[in-house]
This record gives sequence, structure tokens and C-alpha cells, in this order.
Amino acid sequence: MKRLAILFVLAVAAWGAYSLMPEPQEPPARPAVAWPRLAPEQLVRAESTAGNGTFVLEKDQGDWFVTAAGSPRRLRADRAKAEALANFFNANPPRRSLAEVNLQDQKQAKAYGLDAPVKQLTLADNGTRYTLTFGSKNPAGDAVYATLEQTPRPEGNHTGTVYLLAATWLEQAAKAEAYYDLRLTNLMAQNITRIRVDNKDIPVELQRTGPAQYAFVQPEDYAPHAVSSLDAERLLHDVASIKGQLAPSQAALPTNATAMLSLSLWPMGSEQPQRVQFYSIPENHLQYYATSDWQPALLTVDRTTLFKVAPDPFLLRDRRVLTLDPATVHTQRLTFFEEEGLTPRQVVLMRHTGDRPAEDLPSRDWTRQDSNATVPGLDLLLWRLSESTFEADPAPRRPESARDVLRWALLAANGTALAEVAFALDPGLPEGQCWLIPDRHASGAPETNGTQGQEPSYPVADDVLQQALEMVFRNGNQTHANPNHAW
Repeated sequence: MKRLAILFVLAVAAWGAYSLMPEPQEPPARPAVAWPRLAPEQLVRAESTAGNGTFVLEKDQGDWFVTAAGSPRRLRADRAKAEALANFFNANPPRRSLAEVNLQDQKQAKAYGLDAPVKQLTLADNGTRYTLTFGSKNPAGDAVYATLEQTPRPEGNHTGTVYLLAATWLEQAAKAEAYYDLRLTNLMAQNITRIRVDNKDIPVELQRTGPAQYAFVQPEDYAPHAVSSLDAERLLHDVASIKGQLAPSQAALPTNATAMLSLSLWPMGSEQPQRVQFYSIPENHLQYYATSDWQPALLTVDRTTLFKVAPDPFLLRDRRVLTLDPATVHTQRLTFFEEEGLTPRQVVLMRHTGDRPAEDLPSRDWTRQDSNATVPGLDLLLWRLSESTFEADPAPRRPESARDVLRWALLAANGTALAEVAFALDPGLPEGQCWLIPDRHASGAPETNGTQGQEPSYPVADDVLQQALEMVFRNGNQTHANPNHAW
């Protein structure tokens, strides 16, 4: 009993002592470190020194350039990347300041790596220079000790204060090449109103005549032909997207070098073109030198890039054989001439839901009239038929060696003929091609001055023919059309 009384007294005493202890307090928050702000659009210069390498980013009349120390070459710099330095400066202020550190004390300076800095970065706007000097990382490795000096020095600024900054600061402005803008033109495709390509063969010149509309200026004999807006815009996009690689520092164009390919680009509202030129490199058949009015540095580009911007004028023509909106087709009548002497097989396909918007393609709403079976994928096939392009100039009339394999009639919901074409095989054509012969009396056929029996014949790839036969007549059989044997 006496032992229990003693334990009770001790428990009461312990509880009383605990209740008299002060409640724990949160550690006082460190005051926010004062840090300047830089407006990205007002940044005019950045200079980075790391080890023995130094480079300068400089804004000149609104454009950015980069120059590495010891190099006479001045390259275009990427504006967004240059101005991103100001954004990084604003978004990454110090975690805290170490006001107790005295950098006049060599031991303390050495302890923080600031006696032999690993990097210095200077950012300048129109009125102030901000110089960051970086020492060693903290023990955790996630931050770096640094100082910031402003010129002119603002009131209350203490030169020599040590800050703890995120270690990602060391990755900023690390290499000059990270800021190179290696484009050969700054023009956007939609702002080019005229383009001329001069090479050793045939000059090609296109003029923009309206939204997504172009006309041939050169070659002169192409002027009557329509231009494919899709291919013209692809060419402009390829030109505007050209990027090169920096040529070796010792590389130089020979005196009086002649360009093997030249591009002249007229920007919107200007009569003065911007020029891009390409030169062969001796004993190098995979690359070419490139210069331009916009990019002061000598660059190199590969063969693939060059071929993209050296078009064959024939391939820029609008080579579509038909003018047809697939969504207006309600009935398809396909006749397959399998073998000479055999009765042709005919299939009629109906679209039972009426017209479909283009964004719904491909659909599954085509059915065979004879069996009411659904035939999927026909809307996509119709679209491919409407986009069929000729591979060479058309023959003025049907060749005698051509033999019809498929006739394809397309009708609107009211029974009006929209188009009718024949696919014919010919052993005289290159492998993988066939003739596409539109009925000149059908509304979708191209205009022609031919007479009855003299419809022009267009050499096209035979993939649409093969797919139509496969989907409609063969039910999955993999036999393909061959002009050298009977069906």
C-alpha cells in the first residue's frame, strides 16, 4: 500500500512539471530576401564565363546574336531562349542570404568556393548590370553559393552578400551552342508571297494569288497549269523550316564560288527578296554549304534538306484527275471486267444514311444492293479516288494496248451522274501504274477538247484500283492485277 502511495505521488509530480513547461514555438521565419526583377523584353545583353569559355548574347536592333570568345563568327541567337534567362532570374530568387559570411576573410571565401568562382553570369537591361558569381555547392548538392552585384548599385544593396541559390542556376547559359538559331530564314511560310528557285536545270517561281492559291511564273510554259496549293504550301513550309549545322571554324567559301541552288523569298509587303544559297562542298556528296541574307554564319545542310526545296515543277502542278466531293456520292456502280469473253460482274452500293460530313469519314454506311451486306471503308476509298493524281503527262487518247478492268460510276441521291471513270491495264506502263480514263460527259471529268472515243488517259498509281477490287469483288483474296495475264 505504501508503494502505491509513493508511485501516485511521483506521477502527480511528473504531471505537474509537464503542465508547467512552455508550449513549443514555431521557429521564426526567415525574412524574404530582397531580389531585383528583370523584364524579359528589356534584357539587352548576357555574358557567361565558365572555366576558360566565355560567350556573349547581345540584342542588336531587336534581334539577338551570340558570339563566343576568341571566335570572329557572330551567329543568330534564339530570342525565346535568350529572354528566358530573365524569366529564370525572376523565378529563382535566393533560398536565403548568409549575411554572417565575410568574403574579406579569405578562409570564409574559400569555404564557400568564392575565392575561385566556377562561373560568372552577367545580365543587363538598358539601365542596370546584374553580375552573379557562383562558388561551390552546399553539402546537400542541391544549391550553390553565389553573390550578386548590381551596377549602378542601388541604395541599401550590400555588395559581397552571399546567397544560397538553386543548383539549377549552374545549368543556365552553360554553352553558346544552346542559344544558336540555325535557321536560314526568319520568314514564316504564310508570310512568303513569292518564291523563286534557281538551279542548274529549270527555274521555278510561284506567286501567291490568294489564300491557299498560287500561280506559276516560271517555267513560262507552266503558266497555263494550275498549282497544287497543298504542294506549294508544303514547299513554303519546308523552306521556312530549313535549319543547318554550324560549319567548321576553318571552313570558307572559295573566292567567286557559284551557288548550285538559290532561293529568293519575297516577304509580304516587300519588293526586296531574302536570299538563301547553297554551294557544293569538295569531296563531300552528303552535305552542302548554306548562306543567307538573314543568317550571317556559314552553315551546312544535308542532301535530304536540299532536295526538299529543289522541286520538280511537274510535281507542283495540280495533278488531280477528278473534281469530286466524296460526301455527295449516294450510289456507286462498279463493273469488273475479269477476263475477256466472260460476263462482267457488277455491284451496286448504296449509302443508306444520305450525305455524311467529311469529318465522319471513313464510315460504315455503304451496303451492297444484291445482298444488303455492309462494305466498310468505302468513304476512305472514295476520297482516295477523288485525290488520284497523274504520274506523267496524260495521253491524248486511250492507248490501243489498254484493256478496261474496272468501270466506276458515281451518282448523287437524285440519280445525277457525278463522275464515271475506267481503270485500264497496259503492259506499256511502268510497274504499279494503270490508266485512269474519265468519261468526258460526266460532271466530275476534267475539261478536254477531245471527241467521242478520244478521252485523255491519265497514268496513275494502281493502288486505288487494287483496293476497289479487293474490297468489292474479291472478299479478301490477295490476287493483284497483272497486265501480263488474264483474270
